[in-house]
Amino acid sequence: YARPTPPDTEPPMTSPLRLVLILHNHQPVGNFDHVFEQAYQDSYRQFLDVFEPYQDLRIALHVSGPLMEWLDEHHPDYLDRLAALVGARRIEIVGGPFYEPILTMIPPCDRRGQITRYTEWLEHRLQADVRGMWMPERVWEQSLVSDITSAGMRYTLLDDFHFIEGPGELHVVNAPSPPTARTVDSGGCTSRAGRAGTSRPRWRPMRRPTSPLGGSF
Repeated sequence: YARPTPPDTEPPMTSPLRLVLILHNHQPVGNFDHVFEQAYQDSYRQFLDVFEPYQDLRIALHVSGPLMEWLDEHHPDYLDRLAALVGARRIEIVGGPFYEPILTMIPPCDRRGQITRYTEWLEHRLQADVRGMWMPERVWEQSLVSDITSAGMRYTLLDDFHFIEGPGELHVVNAPSPPTARTVDSGGCTSRAGRAGTSRPRWRPMRRPTSPLGGSF
């Protein structure tokens, strides 16, 4: 006897799917301590509690510099847990500019300085091999490439419209549905990774039932 599929659901996915999951945790400079604490108790700590037992799961994680400094002061045990997961190759730490500036609004020397300073902090505290970076507010200009590569970054992450509306120097990898692309500027070269190839699945779970999500991928 085969139980019929309810009309408002889809059959389970059968094709293999490689999902690259990168989480972003951020609190701005100067936010109230109780806001940091509530976010830690309600979100950051609970996610780690759920994630740790699943030994086969691997993710990437970006935590902004102001939040990392607060966690190191108020909940160093949380960073110790992160460091253990980094050492077990279950979490890849994604870097970025230390204080989450809009990179196009600060001088090139400050861009490089913020990125390298945060990389050094992460390497020292978490023993992480930082190869990629988070783009604050996903604000992108082609001229950022040389500064990003000079700071040692090999990739960054953007929304899909940067691929669609990007300049002619954007070279797509694995077309026709590219998860990554390569771009150059002033002799520098970096990869730019999209979010599941499109921004639509990012919003779908918030606004609709999750059943159509598999079809989006």
